[in-house]
Amino acid sequence: MSEQSKILQLAELGIEAGRGGKPVGITFRDFPKDVEIDLWNHIAMKYASNAVADIFTQSDVKKYRDSLSDLRVVILHHTKRWSEELKCRIARKRLGGSPIPAVLSSYAAESIDDPGVTLLASNHTNCEDGLEDSFLLTRPVRPRASSKEVVSNEPIDVSTDRLMRSLQKTCKLSSNNFKVIDGLITGAAIRSLEASTSSETPHVEALPEHYEIVRPLLNCRLLGDDCEPFDRLTLAMLKRANLYLESKVSMEPSNSIFTRQGDSSTIENEKQQSQSATVSRGELKDLGDRHSKVLQSLVKSAVKNSDKSMLKSLCLPDALVDQVCADTSDDSCKLVLQNIDLWSYKKIRTRFKKLEEDGFIVPLRPEANREIIYPIPSGIVGQRSPFVNLPEVGELIPVFGAMD
Repeated sequence: MSEQSKILQLAELGIEAGRGGKPVGITFRDFPKDVEIDLWNHIAMKYASNAVADIFTQSDVKKYRDSLSDLRVVILHHTKRWSEELKCRIARKRLGGSPIPAVLSSYAAESIDDPGVTLLASNHTNCEDGLEDSFLLTRPVRPRASSKEVVSNEPIDVSTDRLMRSLQKTCKLSSNNFKVIDGLITGAAIRSLEASTSSETPHVEALPEHYEIVRPLLNCRLLGDDCEPFDRLTLAMLKRANLYLESKVSMEPSNSIFTRQGDSSTIENEKQQSQSATVSRGELKDLGDRHSKVLQSLVKSAVKNSDKSMLKSLCLPDALVDQVCADTSDDSCKLVLQNIDLWSYKKIRTRFKKLEEDGFIVPLRPEANREIIYPIPSGIVGQRSPFVNLPEVGELIPVFGAMD
């Protein structure tokens, strides 16, 4: 199953959870805008047009703020401070017994803390040449439901207490991430219900089988934690910048591979004028572009010398490092370039440079006559998803069975 497919299914479960008063929203980060819009369209297609609210301005917030129970999906096209009012209203209605919508939005570094229960989908994978495995390219587009078509928004009471207490005994997560799982399990339980003909509010208890639906979806490489921009891509940028600085200082001045005209670093000037040798945005962009001579030269040097330290600094899995060290051919260079993290100028601006401007990334010279390095801030993490250590359903069942 592709990563994009997992995100779509998580979004659908999060929207269904809204009928139980526990919606889970998704914030999309670093996706090309056209892909982001296609994802939103695909998610919203199954709902009647009057159940989906597109929020562009503050006037739209005022238009929908008193009719949230009639909505299934809210799409925030701009994350401004006035949009936080709508998120707060939705959060205040959570667990209130009435349906509330899930929020889909774009990430904004300047936004304040999200008051809702939200997943962060971050496009930090090797998708610079297109989303070849995208779910959007393999599934036909459905026609949008008209406003006359009724999509059930009947409230459903889902009891997740027993299952969530079992989960809390078997793993450790942040409070927000437990709420995310609670909401997604609620959505899975609602989806498993057959259409009810009863006039009474349906009731269902969440079971391990519902957790079994959610767990593999959360093991998605596109999911990040709410501590962005302290993510694995920032870690890759820092390690590669340090590797580049170390390699460049050791190169002969006549070597032009490590020279970028225009937006260049001050390393060559440092040899003459003792200026600080940091990495420019242009050089950092080259280090995230598999077609650049800068990155290709670094990779070739690491592979030809079977340098495990350099290969690990490229954030490669240990198994791949061992494989490359055993074969130093050009094929191994291509394999490394296919598996390392890539980034665009926008990702540099929203991560590395923002943290540098905020004082979290500070270049230092540990010893005299040594190259500048970027110390790794302790808050930066390397795992791809905050849910990678969720227990197997087999581990959860005995604990669930022992609960009162």
